[in-house]
Amino acid sequence: MSNEDRQLIVAIRSGDESAFEQLFFKYYEGLCQFACRYVSSMFIAEEKVQDVLANIWENRRAIPKSVNIRAYLYQAVKNEALDHIKHEEVVRKYEREIEIRFYNEANENKTQSLTKEGFVEAVQQAIEELPEQSQQIYKLSRTDGFTYPEIAQILDVSVKTVEYHISKALRILRDRLVKYLPALVFMQFLYQSVF
Repeated sequence: MSNEDRQLIVAIRSGDESAFEQLFFKYYEGLCQFACRYVSSMFIAEEKVQDVLANIWENRRAIPKSVNIRAYLYQAVKNEALDHIKHEEVVRKYEREIEIRFYNEANENKTQSLTKEGFVEAVQQAIEELPEQSQQIYKLSRTDGFTYPEIAQILDVSVKTVEYHISKALRILRDRLVKYLPALVFMQFLYQSVF
């Protein structure tokens, strides 16, 4: 580890924000390029790098003084990227299962169809019934268009907390809303209008 990095770590551990900014700008671009090799999206890569760097700041007192911060950052970003890939695979599998299930139910005339307006009303009601913090974070993300790091800053919580509540909200909404439409209509409308 370079002397510069060693000094930055000591300063960051003591709460020096300018030292953290130096670390951020020193490694941010390279980490984003590295993450993009895994996730194939610069937007997602930047989000993962921001998560890792935010975690460094939030847990700064736990950073060992002797840690090779460059190696640590790259390993942490790789882990975040791989976790994202696994999560996406689970989501795709879940979506395929829902599509097949509701397509079959539609063919058997077992699904309840709604007009678009009725579905929108059901969505709004489901959102209003979310737990308070999940609802607040969901609306900041989906209605107001804030990024996860922005929401974390607004609410003074970690990005991981934001991710948890978004995942929780989406899980609850999916559970409550998939019964209303056959799979193909559901999936198309869901992605265009709701999520």
